[in-house]
Amino acid sequence: CMKSSNNNIPEKPASDRIVDLRALSGNPTDPAPSAQTSSSAPSASSSSPARSSDGSGATGPKLPGPPTSSDSGSMTKGKKSSKRSKRPLVIVGVIAAVIGVIALITWLALRSPSFTGESVSFAMSAPPELRTGEEGVIVLVARNDESVALENVLIEVSYPEEFSVVSSEPRATGVSGASWALGTLEPGEETLIQLTGTFLGTPGSGIPLNGVLHYSPENVSSSFREESSVIVALASSNVGLVTSLPGSVSKGGDVTYTAKVTNQESHALTRVTVRVETPSGFTETSSDPARPRDGWTIDVLEPGETAEFELVGTLDGDTGTDMTFVTSVGFNGTSGSFAIQETREDVVTVVEVGARLELTMNGGDALPVLPGDVVEMELLFENTGSEALHDVTIEVPL
Repeated sequence: CMKSSNNNIPEKPASDRIVDLRALSGNPTDPAPSAQTSSSAPSASSSSPARSSDGSGATGPKLPGPPTSSDSGSMTKGKKSSKRSKRPLVIVGVIAAVIGVIALITWLALRSPSFTGESVSFAMSAPPELRTGEEGVIVLVARNDESVALENVLIEVSYPEEFSVVSSEPRATGVSGASWALGTLEPGEETLIQLTGTFLGTPGSGIPLNGVLHYSPENVSSSFREESSVIVALASSNVGLVTSLPGSVSKGGDVTYTAKVTNQESHALTRVTVRVETPSGFTETSSDPARPRDGWTIDVLEPGETAEFELVGTLDGDTGTDMTFVTSVGFNGTSGSFAIQETREDVVTVVEVGARLELTMNGGDALPVLPGDVVEMELLFENTGSEALHDVTIEVPL
């Protein structure tokens, strides 16, 4: 009977009798035992009734028992597999950390100030036109639009011979009055220099003025420079010149020459100079005031003021020769240059002035007479020169 009843009890599937090594190892990722391991259980169990763990013979599912030696080997393999699976995660973490450090360094570099060299400006400006001798203001502007400060800022200006400095604001720091040490120029800051002076030159000419900005960016060992220039156009100064010279003079005769200079500007003129080029046949005997070799110079000629000069001498030359006096008024430069403003030419002609005077008495040159005799005197005056004689007077002392 028992045998037949055993045949009526359904047999448990083999999969229900497999020990779950994953549960024993505590690692759910370890693979389950293979089918070969589960099939190694005694075949008698498949035909014998299942017993409880207490040997009572009660039927029911088989509980997992303690791990065998083969089970321990499977657990060791599972741990090694777990270590290998963690290595890619560590490598990915290291790469991510390196990328993060590089990104941080790049961000800090972009965030910190840097010098480009393209945002520093230097410019010069001047009035479009100035009269010679007139004071003008030259403006120099340096600006820093970089993100770093500019250190050791220095501005230098090359003064041409035709330019004379009157004043500057701020005051120049260089000995020659042509350089300004300005220290540090912060980002977004600009500095301005006003340079006042006079230009001496020929009307219609242009006088160039050149400047250089020197600086060193903060935390940069190299120095840099920016250049700028301006050209000042000159107009004729309003100086009046009047000259006086006789139209003719006898050979070897005296001649007097005069020149008058008037300041017709609304401001004072300085270093006004009058120069006279005399002909080769002229010999100077006197001048008032005394004439220096390079001409008369007026240190200051006030508005509306007139200065007069006189030159006296003798003129010798062939009869009929034209002698030319050339007079120029201008300004003397600091280095001896002469900026002419106006020129006049006066011509005097050398003429022959002569006369013949004869006296006769009673038709002869020498005739004895007695007291009481009548004497007839004849005077003959003849113009033997090349020019007409005017206001002729003859005197005969008796």
